[in-house]
Amino acid sequence: MLTVRENATIVGVAEIRKVMKEVLEEMKTSRVILTKRNKPVTVLIDHQEFKRMEELLEALEDSVFGQEAT
Repeated sequence: MLTVRENATIVGVAEIRKVMKEVLEEMKTSRVILTKRNKPVTVLIDHQEFKRMEELLEALEDSVFGQEAT
């Protein structure tokens, strides 16, 4: 597990089984980037952060689609 920025940590897919507890703790404060062969494959985020992002995206979509309708 490697913290690359204040809010991002990189974890290899093979390593995650060994450090799952730490990854879950890390996700409370930062994004966790899973890599396979040193290439990013996915990002894990806290559920509350995910819900916040969904709500923001919905608001942006409503705004864009509302402007297109006029």
